[in-house]
Amino acid sequence: MSEPGPIGRNVKALRERQGWSQNELARRTDVSQAFLSRLEAGAYREVGSLALLALARALGVTVDELLREEPQDAPGAPQAAGAATGGRGGRGAAEAARGPQEAR
Repeated sequence: MSEPGPIGRNVKALRERQGWSQNELARRTDVSQAFLSRLEAGAYREVGSLALLALARALGVTVDELLREEPQDAPGAPQAAGAATGGRGGRGAAEAARGPQEAR
């Protein structure tokens, strides 16, 4: 299988942050555990809109957050190596997005 795409990585990170097994997330979303396993392993890089919505709702994030390539600084969002700086010289992604005036 190939490397997981952003959806698979984000679903796995958020699921693990909740302390849920794939079976628990499957129960909460009405998608199969086999689907979740394949998604997290990289077999699927695209997901239907109903499954995305169910996953986002269960995990407490927006669909946009599940689709994002880059990690977010928001609590509960998936984090990756280097996420604390957001790749912006020590400023987090949310702070950088606000600009220099609002970040203070």
